[in-house]
Amino acid sequence: MNHLDVNDYNNNPFYKNIKIPTIKVGNSELKYEKYKPFEGFVCNDIIQTKAGRQIPQIGFFETEFKFPAILENERIWMTVTPNEVETMKEAVDQAFGHVLTFGLGLVITPTWFLKKIMWKASR
Repeated sequence: MNHLDVNDYNNNPFYKNIKIPTIKVGNSELKYEKYKPFEGFVCNDIIQTKAGRQIPQIGFFETEFKFPAILENERIWMTVTPNEVETMKEAVDQAFGHVLTFGLGLVITPTWFLKKIMWKASR
């Protein structure tokens, strides 16, 4: 199990700069969900051994962690959790030139690309 630091995620450009209001329209809702202290959750890509065994990466925080979510009929449909952050890092870091993103979800990928562009422009 991976002990994660909540500050690593709270300082991520998405979590730090994007503020999500609570909105309910019909059966759909945009709001914050949360992981409770020491609640386990999938936190990164599954590791596959040479023998074909698949090992999920489980993490936890010592303090509560809130993340944006879209729910439909009170069931989570879309989120921006640490798992999404971790599984996108490599692709965002390697991106250059013209980038096409399908399905913007909750806008985490464009937020990271913008941060990367702004950082390079300031150098």
